[in-house]
Amino acid sequence: MDERLQRLEGDKDSLQMQVSILMDQIEAQTDKIADLERTLSDRAFQLQKAEDNLQKEMLSRSAAETRQLELLSDISGLKLRYAAVEKDNMDLRGHTNSHHNNNNNSLSSAGNSPPVTANKRAVVFGKHFQLPSLRVNSKRSTSAPNLAETEQKRLQDEATSSAERDDLPFLQWSSDDIASWLHDMGLHLYVSEVQRWGCRGQQLLEVPVAEIEKELSIKHPLHKKKLILALEAKGRAQDPMSLHAGKLDHQWAVRWLDDIGLPQYKDAFLECRVDGRMLHLLSVDDLCTHLKVTNLLHLICIRRGIQVLRLNDYNPSCLQRRSVPEDPAHPTPGQVAVWTNHRVMEWLRAVDLSEYAPNMRGSGVHGGLLVHEARFNAELLATLLSIPQGKTLLRRHLATHFNQLVGREVVQAKREMETSSAYPPLTPVAKVKIIKKSQFTLKRRKGKPDEFDSDDWVCPPFDSSDLDNDKTSPPKSPMTKSTDL
Repeated sequence: MDERLQRLEGDKDSLQMQVSILMDQIEAQTDKIADLERTLSDRAFQLQKAEDNLQKEMLSRSAAETRQLELLSDISGLKLRYAAVEKDNMDLRGHTNSHHNNNNNSLSSAGNSPPVTANKRAVVFGKHFQLPSLRVNSKRSTSAPNLAETEQKRLQDEATSSAERDDLPFLQWSSDDIASWLHDMGLHLYVSEVQRWGCRGQQLLEVPVAEIEKELSIKHPLHKKKLILALEAKGRAQDPMSLHAGKLDHQWAVRWLDDIGLPQYKDAFLECRVDGRMLHLLSVDDLCTHLKVTNLLHLICIRRGIQVLRLNDYNPSCLQRRSVPEDPAHPTPGQVAVWTNHRVMEWLRAVDLSEYAPNMRGSGVHGGLLVHEARFNAELLATLLSIPQGKTLLRRHLATHFNQLVGREVVQAKREMETSSAYPPLTPVAKVKIIKKSQFTLKRRKGKPDEFDSDDWVCPPFDSSDLDNDKTSPPKSPMTKSTDL
């Protein structure tokens, strides 16, 4: 019995020793865990700080890119103004050189005559101006007019002549009036041909289009279309929509491309002198062949942009380029439809997608496309923003805000379009398909929704509010000269 007690006491001592060892080990592990938790907390704080700095950097970079985009737009406008000023300067130099030549001729004929003061009016290239005072002494001297005053007077003379020209009926216009009118429309290439031809307004309305094309040596099809549409506007009564569209010149149309997010086509539009009247009656062949727009999504972007202009009677200031404090927190689809590409980028920043906002540049995404295009959905927007497929939470976040932005009715229309088998989904790389006409087919063949005839309208003018009206019969204009376009 004693031996058993001694054995138990020995086991007890050994267990106590083991327990003390384990307690020491537990204390050591607890200290290590505490150190690791402190390290983890420090690393988490550093990570949060790095994320905050990254977010600030992305916001500053996005703001800088937006500012860069605005500066590029301003530079584009300044280039257009510079081109116009250069043209005015060339005219002014010719005007001044002619004036000096007249002064030199007057001085050479004067000889040693007493001092003369000239206050008569002279005519240079059909424009009147006041000759400066000339004093002829033993040494020849001339007094050239002040450059700024001469330019200001020339601009005033041009504005006066333009106002006088517009007051006259087009049938009474002279060849000089026709030349000035073409110059104002940006068709200055044909001014010398008009002056050589010597045609008047009535003659220009009565002669066939082929003769106009021959006499003016018009080679560009869209220049021809622009001139014929302008002549039709002068020769017959126009509907109110065409009248409003005719007030938008080609320089406004170039700036409009920035608003809808397609600045890459500005050079082509400027070369073709596309104005509001041409946008109103733009065909698929005009867009694809001459303006080099072959991307289907870009064609649809231009279509919905024209639709927004029509819904607002081609008001040049109907588009919203920037957010203002008075903007509602939940805008209506009609208010979203007038958003420009820059305004959509601001909305992306407001919904915490700043890092993807710069990807909107050149995409053609604007408010009219978001609202009026039934096949444009949140998935396509995420693809254009280059959001990876694996970031499902981010794409879901975008889809939620997109649906809230366009409204329940528009979302329902888009879902119905997605379930329809007749309309394939849009992709960023799809190309425009133009149906080749067959000389043996009399009946117009009905193609797929993404197939067009060359004479289809880009935006059909018959019902611009119909989301599904993407295909119409070939345009039949009641205008006489349109058949030659």
